[in-house]
Amino acid sequence: MVQLFIKLLSKPWVNITDYREAQDNLTQRTKEFDRSRYFSDISNGVMPLHHIALSSTDERFPVNKRLIQGTMPPQFVNDVLVPQIYSATETLIEFWKVVLANGHSFETRDDVIEALLDAISVFTFGLSRLDGATAALLNVL
Repeated sequence: MVQLFIKLLSKPWVNITDYREAQDNLTQRTKEFDRSRYFSDISNGVMPLHHIALSSTDERFPVNKRLIQGTMPPQFVNDVLVPQIYSATETLIEFWKVVLANGHSFETRDDVIEALLDAISVFTFGLSRLDGATAALLNVL
């Protein structure tokens, strides 16, 4: 466990690298920890009433949390999301193989973001894997 003093004159961030301790804190000791103000700061402009932007002491928090409860059960994640993420990752790897075969160096950050957005588009809007940004880049090469 490490304390990081990221922001001047603010509370330290705690980085827990022990898997069991992190799992215990996230699943069993949720009442002892509150959401960081940092998350509110970065998400407030786009989604000010979303539960991630609210403190757990805010009276709107439990109402917002109940609204999304049960929307992503493990079976949905395993049956719907995981296959689409896997498919998007396969397309990304195909793209990288083509880029590497051409002998070009490349940045991976934007590629990973586009593959993630491709997966989100497939399971949110029902688009085909072939309609994604990564597949379009692969076709160009």
